[in-house]
Amino acid sequence: MIVGEPLRFRIERFLQNFSEPYKKCQNVSMKKRIDVEKRYIPTIIHLVDDAKMEIMQVLEKSWYENQDHGNVQKWGGAARGIAEYLLMPKEMDQVQLDVAADVVVRVSRWYHTNSECGLWKRFIPYASDVVELAWGDIEQLYDDP
Repeated sequence: MIVGEPLRFRIERFLQNFSEPYKKCQNVSMKKRIDVEKRYIPTIIHLVDDAKMEIMQVLEKSWYENQDHGNVQKWGGAARGIAEYLLMPKEMDQVQLDVAADVVVRVSRWYHTNSECGLWKRFIPYASDVVELAWGDIEQLYDDP
């Protein structure tokens, strides 16, 4: 079972904005992945469709209102991952756990980005909204190499 038709259609329409599939980029360790799988992924996967729809509104706004930003593609990768790997599934057995963990860590990284960092600061409010709607808060999950 996946999300209901209105949300599924909305997610699929949003995903049409991206020509490439999601690419993992956070090098999530197995220890971190297990933690994320227990603490964060089930919470967002089991949200009701109305709550997921609110997150989709944030993602759409973040994408469509920032086409003039030079790094919209980098944020777009995170937004795509959220929509496809965290909002579409309804049950844990439908989740690609390695990719979903990468997405959660990526969102955490955006959320915890220094707001003084001019390059990225336009996207921090969107990450904050996603985190608030999905989990309320999220720890810094990114491990510096």
